[in-house]
Amino acid sequence: MFEMVDYRHERLERKYESLLRKFKALDEKYSKMRVTPTFLGEKIKKAPLQEHFTLVISMVIGLLVFVLYRQQVMLEVGLILALIDVYWELHGTGKGWWSYKKSVFYDIRGSVPIEIPVTHFFLGIIAAGIVLFLAGIRF
Repeated sequence: MFEMVDYRHERLERKYESLLRKFKALDEKYSKMRVTPTFLGEKIKKAPLQEHFTLVISMVIGLLVFVLYRQQVMLEVGLILALIDVYWELHGTGKGWWSYKKSVFYDIRGSVPIEIPVTHFFLGIIAAGIVLFLAGIRF
């Protein structure tokens, strides 16, 4: 006689189909992003003077701090930080998470500019100098 229609079931199916379409659209968008990695510092590469600003500033401050303290531990901390950065950069560029344009100097394995680990080396020296200063060691 009377047929019972479950409208909740139809509403759930429509909601499921709507969510499935949104998921497919997002999946397509992110799959395109995974295929073409982003270039870090693309705007900076257009201005050569600004390109190596961090490298030059970290070198100047790092060398000044090293000359003041002359502690072997500063070189060790800088080297450890640079090696960790090289590993992380090679891992990230190898997985395609990001990439860099060609370096002015040269690249490590063709994917990581040498400026990045050198900058981190001098930042490690600066960090060790700050710790020595806070520990009360006089120069």
